[in-house]
Amino acid sequence: GINAEYGEIIKKTNMTTTELLILNLYSINAIIEFSAGITTIIKPRLVFPGLIEHNRGLRPSGIDAARWFGCAIAALGINSFLVHQLANNEPGKRAFGFSMLFYHILVAFFLLLAFFNSSSSKSKLRSLVGSIIHSLMTYFFIQNLFF
Repeated sequence: GINAEYGEIIKKTNMTTTELLILNLYSINAIIEFSAGITTIIKPRLVFPGLIEHNRGLRPSGIDAARWFGCAIAALGINSFLVHQLANNEPGKRAFGFSMLFYHILVAFFLLLAFFNSSSSKSKLRSLVGSIIHSLMTYFFIQNLFF
């Protein structure tokens, strides 16, 4: 299976787990962003629980905006998949990497703000998990681009 293949790569090249993750960074990013985008398109309230107004139900304009956001995030995932096979020194891959680094920094920051500003434990958990994921992706993009 795939785990055995990665195990062989690690043995042959003496790669650490972190180095292997960085090698597959763009594929991992593609899976995360594409699945988040599709989830947002299909179930916008799952990603943005604030789309429900207190005593008023759904805000249709918020649902539309969330779905547009989902399309953009899914496109980032597709782009990440398309560049994952390029060499790390390819200008297009580096440019995309820097844009993803900027994106992950901002998303982690705003999810952390949402964590501290949220009153519901469900929203706090979502924000915290999202912030951790985007912080890890920030770390891996920094490793990939600068080291």
